[in-house]
Amino acid sequence: MTAEQEILQQEEQLANAKRTLDLDALQRNYADDLVMTGVLGEPTCGKAAIIDQAKRGITQRQAGLRVTGLLSGSRVRARTSSGAIAPGTFG
Repeated sequence: MTAEQEILQQEEQLANAKRTLDLDALQRNYADDLVMTGVLGEPTCGKAAIIDQAKRGITQRQAGLRVTGLLSGSRVRARTSSGAIAPGTFG
């Protein structure tokens, strides 16, 4: 599997975890030291905030409310198991 294929596979797994609000998969896919940034590079949130947002989404879904996507369109840098890094846009 090429680095590009591995990154695409990981992005699909993360997209699925976000769609289904799979907390275990989100915990596995996001690094503990994750820092998301805005368009100007300012830090906006970390892993704990993403997990908290997913938990709120689960609560809303259980209450029958509409849940919007987690961080759709966010800029990301993915690291493969071989150590390759590639930038991209998620969602």
